[in-house]
Amino acid sequence: MTKAVQLVFEDSEVTVAAIGVCTALEGAIARPDALQYALTHLPPATRAQTAAAPGNVLRTAAHLAADHGPFDLVLAGGLFDYLEERFARALIRTTLSRLSRLSRPGGTFCFSNIATPNPYAARMTHIGRWNLVERTPADIEADVRAAAPPGTVTGLDITADATGLTRFATVRRADEPG
Repeated sequence: MTKAVQLVFEDSEVTVAAIGVCTALEGAIARPDALQYALTHLPPATRAQTAAAPGNVLRTAAHLAADHGPFDLVLAGGLFDYLEERFARALIRTTLSRLSRLSRPGGTFCFSNIATPNPYAARMTHIGRWNLVERTPADIEADVRAAAPPGTVTGLDITADATGLTRFATVRRADEPG
């Protein structure tokens, strides 16, 4: 994912949308104002160029696209871990759809997902009550292929972080004919 971000940022005129789960912890209690808390901890220059859109990610993505899109790069970190297959596929479809304008033609969509097998899954689920949707590379590829509108994907790379616990998918959207 870092490679995709670096490639996009070689052009100083790029637009980026970051969508995902925003959580912040204070002690062991999740903050109800997590999004606002996260925004206040951004560097001032970044905060000045950041708009927050809390709510259901599928509805919010459509509004984000209409108000600010299309984007050269759409990032979704820590989000797909919580989405069942049908919602993950709906978000992929929304991001890559020609109608949604979230990802521009020729744009890139990067997302992460907890990997399987996960040696910590039992502890996370039963002790921490942290239920994540784990996916193999084949699962991720199947979700992208099933959800992407025909002809919209020109490339899909799936890599893992150094620990092997997180998968990174980089989806390249096709340029539309002029």
